[in-house]
Amino acid sequence: MYNFAHNLFAPEKQAVWGDTVLVLLPNSAGSNGQSLKDLEPGLLDYVVATCDPEVVGELLGRQDDFPKLFGRRKLEQKLQVVAGNGLFTSSTLEKDWKVAHGLLPRSFNQIRVKNYFPVLLDKTRSFVSAWAQLPQGATVTDLSDWLTCMTADAVVKASMGLDMGNVEAKAAGTPLHKFIAAFRFSIKAAVGRATVESEFGKLAAWNPFFDGRAAVEAKAAAALKDSHDVVNELLEKTRKGEIGGPQSVLSAMLNDVSPTTGDFVALHNIFGQVMNLMIAGHETTAAALAWSLYYIATHPEVESRALAEIQAVLGERSEPRADDVPKLVYLEACFREALRLHPSVPNISRDVAADTTLK
Repeated sequence: MYNFAHNLFAPEKQAVWGDTVLVLLPNSAGSNGQSLKDLEPGLLDYVVATCDPEVVGELLGRQDDFPKLFGRRKLEQKLQVVAGNGLFTSSTLEKDWKVAHGLLPRSFNQIRVKNYFPVLLDKTRSFVSAWAQLPQGATVTDLSDWLTCMTADAVVKASMGLDMGNVEAKAAGTPLHKFIAAFRFSIKAAVGRATVESEFGKLAAWNPFFDGRAAVEAKAAAALKDSHDVVNELLEKTRKGEIGGPQSVLSAMLNDVSPTTGDFVALHNIFGQVMNLMIAGHETTAAALAWSLYYIATHPEVESRALAEIQAVLGERSEPRADDVPKLVYLEACFREALRLHPSVPNISRDVAADTTLK
């Protein structure tokens, strides 16, 4: 896989080529000489890659000129099987995207996020409590799993009203909620990381009498069905008023119209929006937390300064309040630096609607 950051945007390369580069793609690929367009439908003859924030801002601001066209490439099509036509897995030209884009961001504005704070604190409390039970000096080898359990619990509880209890299950050594297990495998299968060997072992992979491909496909289909079942159950409980409430994303999709289009989110589209929320809401956050914790832990001077700031802001209290968060300036800078070094979403793509010129 071509590493753009290393080959295009390393400091010594930027000095030669600059922040915006035209990349010409080869005419053929593969041992049989297939064209790249045959291997990846929708791929163009060249791309423009940029790390210039002003150019990125212009591309995002001129949405009509530079739309996001999602679903033409093979990987995108596989993701759509799992994640539907959600906000992040659909094109900006499609009605599903336009309706959701006008409605869903309202659930994550500054006021709403502040209202979610008690839920976020509660799940963090469970996480810290579980780790406090570990023996002194213990090594945590599955940090990513712990963090995705916490962030998934927080996102689903805050936005949909269901506490999946994954942190508590992880601490107790019991199976995780079937939604997160199904979600994880569905994404794993969609991006091609689910193999016969990874799921059933080396012996199965070499067994000529075992149809490994069919077995992986059956497991993926079962995981997708479990995801649909959970979302349908959430919708039914939300409709009955058993979970959710005025802050629920599901309630908004069921009851509110998009201010940009005047339409409700189509019922068949709600599943995709929930799956997109899982992708964007907890995987990315867990990755950012993991890198932040790593860099703070491996830089004692940074850790000391962060702890000093926390103690200055919290005083004698052991837990923060929502109003404390904006005061943790240095700690926020640590998170931002970790994101700069390891962005949870390292790139975005846009297409060109017609010949145009960047300002």
